[in-house]
Amino acid sequence: MSKNNSASPPNPLIAEGVAATGAAAQQNGANWLNAAQAQYNTSQANMPAINAAATGNATSDAAAQTNANTNAATEQGQANSTIPTENSFINAANNWGGAANQAKVANAAGANVQEQAASQQQQTNAALTAEGANPNSGAAIAANRAAAEQTALGTAGAMNNADNTVQTQALGLEAQAVGMGNTNAGLANQDTGVGIAAGNAGEGALTAANAAGNSNFGVLNSGYAGQAQGDATMMNGLQQLYGDQTQAYNTQTQQNNANTAGIFGGLGSIAGGLWGTNLGGTNGTVGGSVINYLSDKTKKEQKSKARGTLEALRKMPIDNWKYKKGVADEGHHIGTYAQDFKKATGKGDGKSINIMDAMGVTMGAVKELADKVDKIGSKNPSIRPGKPNPRPQGVMGLAA
Repeated sequence: MSKNNSASPPNPLIAEGVAATGAAAQQNGANWLNAAQAQYNTSQANMPAINAAATGNATSDAAAQTNANTNAATEQGQANSTIPTENSFINAANNWGGAANQAKVANAAGANVQEQAASQQQQTNAALTAEGANPNSGAAIAANRAAAEQTALGTAGAMNNADNTVQTQALGLEAQAVGMGNTNAGLANQDTGVGIAAGNAGEGALTAANAAGNSNFGVLNSGYAGQAQGDATMMNGLQQLYGDQTQAYNTQTQQNNANTAGIFGGLGSIAGGLWGTNLGGTNGTVGGSVINYLSDKTKKEQKSKARGTLEALRKMPIDNWKYKKGVADEGHHIGTYAQDFKKATGKGDGKSINIMDAMGVTMGAVKELADKVDKIGSKNPSIRPGKPNPRPQGVMGLAA
């Protein structure tokens, strides 16, 4: 511990610089408001022309929509007039691919093959007779049998080809039937889309005109916000200045009190601070603002006893030090280091110390120290300051 340092109360004269800065910010806000007001007036003067142009565009778009709807109705009527022809064509296409027509075409193809085969057979027999060969001989019969087999195969192939051809033709006819009338229907749908787009464009023109008017109000509101920000800057600057000075004064006073206190006085000071005792006149406040940390038991989970906090605190160096230039408040302080805190407790990132963890370690260490003091007091009541009662007492005079 170093010797006590003198602490000075907040100096109101320093506030003059902050006040001047706040006044300048306030003036900037007023200038901002004036500029926004001028821009708003100019924009409002242009609004009649913008509204007139938007209305003209909307009227033209409405006429285009009406014309497109008329064309769509005409084309839809033309499409409807072709429906009977389409249905007749579709029925013919379906019948062409039916089983009856396929059988008819296949039979005709087979009969044609057989007719050609019979004619060929007659020509072959006539040639054999002319050469003096016996048509009933074994060689002639075998040749006729082979010709009959070829005829049968040819007949089957012709019929299959006829079936495939009919089916292919039927599919083509059906595809043509589906396409009939789609052209007019497509044109009708296209004109309907044009009409909808024209109507939407007209509405968009009016909406854009309204948006332009609304943006003018946004500019004006921005100007008022700028002036309010200037006023707030001046007030916040003054409050921040006095808050920082008050915090530094209270911190230095608390440090001086801690330097002069003994083990029991320091223990009481820490315990009192944790339970709301007035610390340097702040009574639970820092910089004029109340600091509360959510500590509701019902909002917590994974609870377990914290042990070894006193030993952890013993392992941490407690030094006087000063922040480097440009870091935090650049002031003198007392405390440990984030690296040592993490090494001793396992908490933190090694760069900063969470205030809730610091308070918890301190409270745990105070509690463990209080238990040790109570044990010593129970064995030798005469060493307890101001408490000759041999009955063991806890911290702040509460029964252990």
